Amino acid sequence: MLVTESDPAAFAAEVRDLAFQAHRVLTSVTVAPADLTQLSSRIARLRSPMNLMISEELSDWLDTLSQRLQSRYVVTGRDAMQSAVEQHVPMYT
Repeated sequence: MLVTESDPAAFAAEVRDLAFQAHRVLTSVTVAPADLTQLSSRIARLRSPMNLMISEELSDWLDTLSQRLQSRYVVTGRDAMQSAVEQHVPMYT
């Protein structure tokens, strides 16, 4: 479901939940790449053309969050590769 600013309560609830889930993922020791992808998709939906009126502050926060998720995705991928090397497990079958 696309949440737009035409429903302020739903829009605010989506932003709050995104913040909660992002905090959980970014502070977790282990992260599934699917969690990072899902959060990135939610950010993209908030930035959809239906939400062109989002505030500059929210836009900046979404930019920062996207960068932090991307950084975490790179680290997660590197960690998975390092773990596979240490355990002598092939990454791809």
